[in-house]
Amino acid sequence: MSLKVVHLNASSSGGAFQVAQRLHLEMRNQGLDSHHIVLSGPPSAAYTIWADTLLKRMYVFFLHVLEKLDFLRFDRNKILRFKFSHGLTGVNILKHPLVKDADVIHLHWINKGYISITGIKKIVKSSKKIVWTSHDLWPYSGGWYHLESEYLGNTSVGNRLVKLSNKVKIQQESIWGSGQIQFIAPSTWLANRAKSLMPDVKVKVIPNGLDIHKFRPDIKPNLREKLGFSEDTFILVFSASNLKDSNKNIADFVKIVNFLAKKDGDIGVIIIGSRTAELDIDKEVITYFTGYVEEVDELVSYYAISNAYVTTSLMETFPTTIMESLTCKLPAYGYKVGGVPEMIGEDYLAERGDWESLASKILHFKHLSKTVNIREALLKKAREKYDIQSIAMHVIELYSED
Repeated sequence: MSLKVVHLNASSSGGAFQVAQRLHLEMRNQGLDSHHIVLSGPPSAAYTIWADTLLKRMYVFFLHVLEKLDFLRFDRNKILRFKFSHGLTGVNILKHPLVKDADVIHLHWINKGYISITGIKKIVKSSKKIVWTSHDLWPYSGGWYHLESEYLGNTSVGNRLVKLSNKVKIQQESIWGSGQIQFIAPSTWLANRAKSLMPDVKVKVIPNGLDIHKFRPDIKPNLREKLGFSEDTFILVFSASNLKDSNKNIADFVKIVNFLAKKDGDIGVIIIGSRTAELDIDKEVITYFTGYVEEVDELVSYYAISNAYVTTSLMETFPTTIMESLTCKLPAYGYKVGGVPEMIGEDYLAERGDWESLASKILHFKHLSKTVNIREALLKKAREKYDIQSIAMHVIELYSED
């Protein structure tokens, strides 16, 4: 009999969704009876929507608003409000037929009113095998998605919020610190942080994966010309599902672009994601905004015609975009934050916020004569490390462990 698995993720977009969806689809390919239940989002045959009626959608919206309103009792800072969740609200996911029928419940990003801390306690009592891929520090931190000061900003955390966080931490430790949940961390950095925050949890490092047959170098004829770039233009790619997210720090990317434009000229930019306010990019730089990109073929085509991917995030656990770019033979540059150094080498890294150093390294790469050899080596390593087929096999093995 095929093992029945259900993946749970709150959002139908973003990195955590992509990880859960790719894993779910590959498990189906390998013969498992796998399903993916998303809290809310556009209808799709590729996954199941929990909020599949107007009434349920209204209920989900109410749950999210209720939690954020309750947060006001502890802190009124708007910056902190969406960097913290006390796991107050959630739906009763155990009533869903696919969850009732599952042998394994695989949790992913379950905030935003999807599954409350109390709901997780009920899942633990269900006697089903529970695996949880942590995409941030929330399961271990007492409610914070990340704890780094750069992520939290210069705002001070008041005593009431500190007390709430401590209370959430005690709840977390009492429920899943008992060892009944097997955690997966996509990076060694995240696994180490998890163990430092909650020593009793079981954490195994398994990188996220993707379909290397879809994410591969595939240059569409004349695409550079269609987007307004010449064949000699050195194109940088920046990607974020929400370009206004302060953590994605697009301001530093703009500084890098303008630095390169002044130093060397003929720089192009492709910005993937929901369009933000007008950016102060040098007028000589050809800039192409793609908007939100859902289709893999379109995304790959942007990577394929570009010369380097750049992330200037202040905090990342294991960026999906770096995986995608590397498997498309596109060098990736970023700050030494979270799990990023595990994905790219020292020559492609700079200290957090040191955009000038990062820009200088990109400029050095631009002038190298043997960039083709470098890109081929990066491609080989990435395809070996992030192949979803082998990643799924490791996760399936974990399902069978005691």
